[in-house]
Amino acid sequence: MQNGHEQLHADATVPKDAVVWQVHLLRRQPQKLPFVGAVVLLGVLSAWVLFGQPLLALVALMLLCKAAGEYLFPLTYRLDADGVWLNGFLLRQGLRWQEAKRLVSEENGLYVSPFAVPSPLERFRGLRLRFANDGSVGDRTMVLDALTRWAPHLMINEAL
Repeated sequence: MQNGHEQLHADATVPKDAVVWQVHLLRRQPQKLPFVGAVVLLGVLSAWVLFGQPLLALVALMLLCKAAGEYLFPLTYRLDADGVWLNGFLLRQGLRWQEAKRLVSEENGLYVSPFAVPSPLERFRGLRLRFANDGSVGDRTMVLDALTRWAPHLMINEAL
């Protein structure tokens, strides 16, 4: 994962056979926006009332937007021969295939873990891949095909 950060900034050199797609959870689940907006607004107002400083209210806004960033802003995923990469609002993650040890199937995607067995650290070190809608780039079939091609060691013993 150490080298993933430098690869994410090299977007100008995206391999031609890479699978790149975007997922925007706000568009998929717009009914959650009032709740997320209320939480962000309540947090900013609380910071303003408690501290009375506009700068701290702005910091609260930034932190809450970062926390809700996977929902509010589009996520761009990329699978290529080197690994899996994720770009989003204040979010850059990458995992090279040689570091990936396990693949876990989830409801709307996959979780790529650097641990061979489940670990509490997975949440901080692994990478969640969300599938695009069926029939578009990044759908379940396309992602599984790419994983079979570039990371066959993850596909062994997985009932995906």
